Amino acid sequence: MQSKRGHLDLFLRFLMGISLESSQNLLEGLITQTQDTTESIRQTTEYIKQLQNNNITDEASVNLFYCLLELKDHSLYEEIQSYLSSDKHPGRELSSSMCTVLTYVLLMSEKVLDEFNPKRFTSSQENYKRLIPAVRCCRKALFDGCGFDETCCETVSSALQSSNSHLTELELSNNHLQDSGVKLIYDGLKSPNSKLEMLRLSGCRLTAQSCESLSSALQSSNSVLRELDLSNNDLQDSGVMLLSEGLKSKNSKMEMLRLSTCNLTAQSCGSLSSVLKSSNSVLRELDLSNNDLQDSGVMILSEGLKSPNCLLEILR
Repeated sequence: MQSKRGHLDLFLRFLMGISLESSQNLLEGLITQTQDTTESIRQTTEYIKQLQNNNITDEASVNLFYCLLELKDHSLYEEIQSYLSSDKHPGRELSSSMCTVLTYVLLMSEKVLDEFNPKRFTSSQENYKRLIPAVRCCRKALFDGCGFDETCCETVSSALQSSNSHLTELELSNNHLQDSGVKLIYDGLKSPNSKLEMLRLSGCRLTAQSCESLSSALQSSNSVLRELDLSNNDLQDSGVMLLSEGLKSKNSKMEMLRLSTCNLTAQSCGSLSSVLKSSNSVLRELDLSNNDLQDSGVMILSEGLKSPNCLLEILR
């Protein structure tokens, strides 16, 4: 603890780990003198927790977290879980190193969070990126306006394809993802492990190109996506035409689609009208607000509404 440059940190963690009975059993041929360290481990654990309550540097605090992990102290996750679910720390700004520890502990744990919102812990975009791997261990992740780029999409896609994926709802609106980024996410939707049902990508600088990737995902037998928000993106009519092909697929589970402010005209209404007429479509809610559809576009859309196959209940 007196070291200013942390040059003994790894050695300290090594000592913590080797003090466990399980480690001594493994190294029986090398360690000739062994002893019951149960009491000393208990005392060490309590001492580490006391140190963490002191005014120490972030780096030292991170190392102490790792020491507790080496000692198999199971209270660590419960403390962080309590912190995550508590409102006792409003506005607390976690340091970069503590954000790293938080992510590490969440990933090491087998428990799953119902909701994860990084803005409860920090306001730094760099720290948001440190927390993105937490999508692997939560059901709902709220990462809107976090300054994410394509690199973060790789992490999300990997999480969706993970054999122990839990993510069902993902908010990524108002990030600089672009077509190349969301293509990675859509690839993740095709995985048989993906459980994602709700995806929000409003204001992510997308074009018609991303709709081609999305259409392919909707046609996959593995996709379970039910709700999608693509508002405030420059999709244009060409994008909606590509998207409509996916919506007409027998594998599409899409029930809610938001396309507000996407630079659409009456031509898009023709594509969507064909979707409403399709016997495969399960679309129940459609948002076309703030687009230049005009009377001609709505007239075309109305033809789809008259179809016996149309299931649409809400139209904006």
